[in-house]
Amino acid sequence: PDIIQVFGTENPFGLLAGRRDIPLVIHIQGFLMVCEKKWFTGISRWDQIRFSSLKDLLMRSGSHGEFPVFRKRAIREGEIMLRCRYFIGRTEFDERIVSLLSPDARYFHCEEFIREEFFQSEWDCPPGDETRLVSILKGTTYKGIDLLIELLLKLKKYSPRKFSLVICGVNKNEEVVRMLERKFRIEFKGLNIEFAGRLSANDLVRRLLEADLYVHPSYIENSPNSVCEAMALGMPVISTNVGGTGSLINDKVDGLLVQEGEPYSLAAAVMNLTRNYDYAKLLGKNARKRSIARHEPEQIVNRLFNIYKTIAEDYDRK
Repeated sequence: PDIIQVFGTENPFGLLAGRRDIPLVIHIQGFLMVCEKKWFTGISRWDQIRFSSLKDLLMRSGSHGEFPVFRKRAIREGEIMLRCRYFIGRTEFDERIVSLLSPDARYFHCEEFIREEFFQSEWDCPPGDETRLVSILKGTTYKGIDLLIELLLKLKKYSPRKFSLVICGVNKNEEVVRMLERKFRIEFKGLNIEFAGRLSANDLVRRLLEADLYVHPSYIENSPNSVCEAMALGMPVISTNVGGTGSLINDKVDGLLVQEGEPYSLAAAVMNLTRNYDYAKLLGKNARKRSIARHEPEQIVNRLFNIYKTIAEDYDRK
């Protein structure tokens, strides 16, 4: 091939850089080295040990058992970053990380494709007697599911209004759910939480259109597609201000950004938009407008081909 393109640094494919006389570019997804530092943020190391099953501890499986493997992959990621000379990214966060870990490399900005289903409908959910929150996450400890639990506890304490939460992407039988029920000593049914599991694009669109607010609680991200998809639908989005989310959301213009790991300000942001539907709808409209411009397919295709051409010419000169 003229160019090898590798998506992400999580797998070993980036080690091909420099081993063949072919330019290799890494399309950045996230950084394991950064995520490693957040592994025990939402659920501490001790909690992951005492709330894991005996089988997981003996078999070194589950969240606590997977951490040493994750750390080894993060070390390998460092070698990949040093080897590679070309990177494609989309946030200030990933550009900074590249400049630190691979200072001699060239960085190219290119936006991501978003599934077309999220542009075919537009959110318009008038307020009712209950505020319905929705989030799309993986069952990884640093994705902030614990913050969503604390959010609902604070809302229940400080607001007479009824709130519900749907978490897509996580099954009720996953380890992280069991650990958090033990940690908080509650049954999530009592908090009106539904774990919807993995859903198709059309089912995700339906779930988002039925909700009042999209909440993203992660402790670290680069550019979460779930936030981009909620913005594409024109939903009001509240997200923790971590990693590259500040490049996706202009605070108080097309979404709200709050401090990571802090349930009080997150609850206050939810209550603010619940009380002010017109403002929430304005944030959603601005988000959709920005998303349509940011994820325009033809522009992304043209940008990619220009990047490929630039890399090929640059590699030939060297």
